[in-house]
Amino acid sequence: MKRLFFTVLAASAFTACKQHVPTALDVQQIKGPVKQTIETPYATSFRNGDWQKDGLMPGQMSMTFNYNEAGEDTSYVMADHEGTTIIRYVSEFDDNGVSTGGRSYNGDGRLESITMVQRYAANKLPLEYTSYSATSQDTFRNVSEFNDKMQLVHITIYHQEAEVLYDERIAFGEKGIPVKRTVTNSEGEKNETAFEYLNFDEKGNWIRRLEKGKDTVLKERKITYYK
Repeated sequence: MKRLFFTVLAASAFTACKQHVPTALDVQQIKGPVKQTIETPYATSFRNGDWQKDGLMPGQMSMTFNYNEAGEDTSYVMADHEGTTIIRYVSEFDDNGVSTGGRSYNGDGRLESITMVQRYAANKLPLEYTSYSATSQDTFRNVSEFNDKMQLVHITIYHQEAEVLYDERIAFGEKGIPVKRTVTNSEGEKNETAFEYLNFDEKGNWIRRLEKGKDTVLKERKITYYK
């Protein structure tokens, strides 16, 4: 359950943004009037001069993000390699369009946790928020750090305020998109993943990339735009 909570919190770090600049799309480095993105991970091997899909990647989640026309993501869904919904997160905003957190539900629609923003930057970009379990006494606090380009470069997740469960650092390349992710778990084990971008759409958004870490994963992203 701890692993699921910090997976939700790490994903939520990309979703909690105010209605004006920077929006969720700005933080996620996605261009254009995006309505939805679906990221699907595949096992892969190099054949016939290209990286080919070898079936859905077990143990990894697909992610579906939904956005409003202002560029804020209103919800996301995490599903396993069999397509079963594991978590559905619904974002919440105040009357001025400022993110206040959200609620996560399991695949049966049961409330799993409530997330509340605790601290904002001057531009109302959420920097710290806490998730409260609906089924236990667990709390998880997420602290996010952005650089001067509003790129999310560091995420730390604490369990019960003190225990560091998860630490993630993200390095960006010249195109303003992530090129490396370094994750340290609660045991101090460090894992690095390098991103290699294979294809982009007409808006300049990536739609196919390799994630090279312990395993090599081919991730495809389907993007739907508002007309």
